[in-house]
Amino acid sequence: MPIVVGRRSSVRGHDDVLRKEKHADLRQHCADLEERLRVYAIAINLLALENAAAIDHGSRAPVIPMPWLGRPSSTAADSASANTR
Repeated sequence: MPIVVGRRSSVRGHDDVLRKEKHADLRQHCADLEERLRVYAIAINLLALENAAAIDHGSRAPVIPMPWLGRPSSTAADSASANTR
């Protein structure tokens, strides 16, 4: 079987190019997520400030806090599971 000398380096070079492209795509995706998170944070902070200002000024506008939709804390989850037993 003949030994092919330049083939491995060209395959490795191609793999490096693909890895760099994937890395660039991942970096762009992360940058997009960070920008979206920044926009959400600004909106949430603005809404919180407006809510606080409305409460401070005695506004009678119905402002209803949204329920927390995140993961419950471990203590809340533990107590919830203890109540179902």
